Amino acid sequence: MLILFYILLLDTTVSYSAERLFYDFEEDRILLLGSARVNYKNTVVLSDSLIYDTETRDVVAYKNPILCIDKDTTYGRNMAYNLNSRKGITVDGRSRVEKGWFEGRIVKMVAPKTLNVESGRFTTCNLASPHYYFWAKSLKVYVDDMVYAKPVVLFVQDIPVFFLPFWFFPIKKGRSSGLLYPQIGRNSTLGRYVKNIAYYWVISDYADLTVGVDYMEKKGVAVILSSAWLYKPRLSGNIAAQYVDENGVKRRWKANLFHRHNLQDGTIIMAKGDFVSDESFNIDYEDNVVRELEQVLTSFISLSKRFGILSTGLVVRETRDIKTEKQWGDYPKITLSLPSMGAFGGHLSYSGVVLNSITREDNERKSENNLRFTLPKKLWYFNVSPGVGARISLTDTEDGISAENFYDGSMGVGTVLYSRSIIRNPEIRHTIGPSIHYSFSRFGDSYRRNLGVSVRNDFYLLFLAGRKINLGQADISTNWNFDNKRWNPVVISFNTSPTRGISLRGGGLWNTYMGSVYGKYLVTTYTLSRGDFRATLTYNIREGSDESVWGSIYMNPTRGWRVEGGIRYDIRNANIINEYVSLKRDLHCWELQFNYQRYGERWNYDFKLQIKAIPEIKVGKEIVKMLLGD
Repeated sequence: MLILFYILLLDTTVSYSAERLFYDFEEDRILLLGSARVNYKNTVVLSDSLIYDTETRDVVAYKNPILCIDKDTTYGRNMAYNLNSRKGITVDGRSRVEKGWFEGRIVKMVAPKTLNVESGRFTTCNLASPHYYFWAKSLKVYVDDMVYAKPVVLFVQDIPVFFLPFWFFPIKKGRSSGLLYPQIGRNSTLGRYVKNIAYYWVISDYADLTVGVDYMEKKGVAVILSSAWLYKPRLSGNIAAQYVDENGVKRRWKANLFHRHNLQDGTIIMAKGDFVSDESFNIDYEDNVVRELEQVLTSFISLSKRFGILSTGLVVRETRDIKTEKQWGDYPKITLSLPSMGAFGGHLSYSGVVLNSITREDNERKSENNLRFTLPKKLWYFNVSPGVGARISLTDTEDGISAENFYDGSMGVGTVLYSRSIIRNPEIRHTIGPSIHYSFSRFGDSYRRNLGVSVRNDFYLLFLAGRKINLGQADISTNWNFDNKRWNPVVISFNTSPTRGISLRGGGLWNTYMGSVYGKYLVTTYTLSRGDFRATLTYNIREGSDESVWGSIYMNPTRGWRVEGGIRYDIRNANIINEYVSLKRDLHCWELQFNYQRYGERWNYDFKLQIKAIPEIKVGKEIVKMLLGD
């Protein structure tokens, strides 16, 4: 009982210290002068001098007071604070929060972790004279959460840059709900645009949702929606949708979905959906060149599970070529498989498939069973790899049920025929490895055979310690055509890196009967890398089709600068295929970025200046154009 009373006493006790103390018993006040300090629970008030009222527990501090509550610190010129209500006021106050500093002519502590700031400013720059700050007539600060400000003016080097009637942004760690900063830009297809005028909602620790609109000068308005979820190790997925009203003339849309669910019994359920209104949607609205070129969309839902060593799967899949409007799929497809197992000194594997395949032209149901046996061995100086396989299938079409049997066999033999040092000190070794491969297959009344011959040449640089460097490789291969009793053209290919930074690869086809070489190609790449500098130049020439040059560069010319760029030039047609430039500048608390890219006749550029600590806040190129003109 005494211990509990002592703990409660400590929790309510106010301690104080100073170089000199003066007691006013009539007013119940204590004057503390010189390194004054008052402690109460998790609160500490420090000042050159202060007055403490023992009755009301008011603390009035003068000359650069400091208020510390847990990890939150507030500085000021003068301060008054009540230890019981945890409310107070600071003149010329300055408070440190998670992502920066707040300053205000008057800072009021109206509730725990809640500040009202009059004529205040906010910055993440830790310099005495910050590079930038946001000024507002009034700010509502929820420490470790959110800031609401109105009206807002951004100052850069004490110069006003832009004005907003109000704004709010997060200042806490991790994800937080709030307005996203829009992406402002311009390109050849959309004209001037403002994208991602959106609200980001943190639903929980495992899911979020973004809803917004895009405005495009030439296209109209688009509604966007995206969501993601992750609950390790059971659930993960995302969804994204876009609906575009092209100035009331045409309505277009796109949706993408992916989900994975791992059940406790080991069952895995997956779903993926790609849907689009027309073939040119990606070309018009995707910033990513690879996504622009996607013309084949695949959607599926699958279920897979292991039963011991047996793997099973069920999938319903639909594939659509949006350019040709062809559509096909499996409704459903069931698979069974066993891992490769040791048998008779070799490897035996099995797989089975049951599927219902549908296209616009026909409907086909099929059942297949596949069995394969391989027996790789080393006999003397030869590597031998025989193998046999069988596939039995039943197919049900509109014409009836048919049984099909497929058998195949193969035999491969390879060895190292020659391995000599062609140069000594340093030692360069040349190795020749010929191989021959024969295979046959029977499918119904069809019988096919194939005989292939290849020779591989390897060149190595050997060191005394046993280490070796591959200098290059040259391959020659051909096949015997059993139908017309002739050798197919000889395929010749090589690749080499004679020295660091230089690589060559090339090849062609040699018709031994005509004595001609065709389909020749050569790709030469030069790479220079020195510290933070890297440059690459690639020359590509293909007989009868392409002759082009790629160039790219990456460097940090000075501390804080990063430059990237690249270009691809068509030599034969004398035009630029694509090009890009990216500049990035670290400005202490800011980050400057400029991006430009062009692909064919399409181009896009973007400029932004963003706060590193709060990337949601940035200045885009359109704002700069308003200030400086086109």
